[in-house]
Amino acid sequence: MFECVSLATVFALMVYLIRRRVDVSYALVGGAVALGLLFGVRWQNLPRGLWPALGGVAKNLGKAAIDRQTLELVALVLFIQFLGHALRHAASLDRLMGALKGLLRDRRAAMAVAPAFVGLLPMPGGALFSAPMVGELTRDLDMPNEDRTLINYWFRHVWEWTWPLYPGILFASAIVRAPLGTTILAASPFTIGAIAIGIVFCLRHVKLPAHESASETRATEGNWRALLSGVWPVAVIILITAALSVASYFKLAVALPTQTALLVALVVVNPLFLILSRATWRDVAKLLRATVQVQMVLLVYGVMAFGQMLDAYGVARALPGLFAGWGVPPLVLLFAVPFVVGLLTGYMPATVGMCFRVLVPLIVEGTTIHYGLMAFAYAGGLFGVLLSPVHLCLVLSREYFKADFGRVYRGLLPLVGALALVAVGASVLWEVVGLR
Repeated sequence: MFECVSLATVFALMVYLIRRRVDVSYALVGGAVALGLLFGVRWQNLPRGLWPALGGVAKNLGKAAIDRQTLELVALVLFIQFLGHALRHAASLDRLMGALKGLLRDRRAAMAVAPAFVGLLPMPGGALFSAPMVGELTRDLDMPNEDRTLINYWFRHVWEWTWPLYPGILFASAIVRAPLGTTILAASPFTIGAIAIGIVFCLRHVKLPAHESASETRATEGNWRALLSGVWPVAVIILITAALSVASYFKLAVALPTQTALLVALVVVNPLFLILSRATWRDVAKLLRATVQVQMVLLVYGVMAFGQMLDAYGVARALPGLFAGWGVPPLVLLFAVPFVVGLLTGYMPATVGMCFRVLVPLIVEGTTIHYGLMAFAYAGGLFGVLLSPVHLCLVLSREYFKADFGRVYRGLLPLVGALALVAVGASVLWEVVGLR
């Protein structure tokens, strides 16, 4: 019970700070510190042991700062931002958005395709990459920044249910020992449902100018060239990342995690783009000044420090056993445990890794895998991740568009609620048809 009350207190603190207009980066760091104080200090034994406990909290905060994953994430976010600024500086985004509007005829389709395309690349904070694209497509439209945030955030994640480059689906398949193809089939209603729900809730009410010129809605050879010139950096990043990941998986090259492979791809593509766009040293200096911001670095650190505190004090690992001890029904347990852990961590691979090993007995019966139950558990985790205030994509997307967090959540909840109905329907469907 102490764990639940303490976690609720920390979340309430972060929400309060954000509502008081404290920058999200500071709120996240404050939440990590509060988590360390609540779980790292034995308050009943005060004052004895106070200073060693505070030293332990400081040590974990420092460990989060120098952790390899934190440093890689900071580098990834900065490289992504740099490329975004470079694309805008070279007017590549303008050409790409113009081509999308011409080829897709309806600008609302382009608003969905841009983040969905970037979503094929499992980059942490990838919504920051697609945000400028959505911004360009909606720049002349009278719409709230919260709507821009939702379009970018939602369509960025429609593939995470089924795209095999995402570690979450790979981990789930490996832990349950289920064929990856069947696992993807079981989760396919979620991707289909997410796209349909996004169209209905995010795009249908977008008001376009009354008279968009015919030249903007005609597919031409120029549009295809503009699309290629604007899309090649992202396409090359996807290809390099996929190639390195697959090569590592089949032990054809030095083992590189997907995150590291993505960083390698960005290191290759960024200077290549600068060379091909004939950027000057003055241009590069200007791009660096626009990219390197203290608050953005703190934002990533806050997310990682929060996760470090959860791991250091075993908070998330204790939740499955705690819920089971309360006598929670199996179906509720299948959904609630990954949901809560996803909400806390904002990171699907960690959620699957922590929860699925505990939930395997509820999913596998002898040699039979209940794919409906497996999909239900996976959905619970991803719903928690999508709603998590420490989900990097949500934080960065909201920050880019300067949207109000409360209004973003009010718009996000109906989307997740509708997809939850799809989750229930899909789980029942697979049980009825006997997908084993």
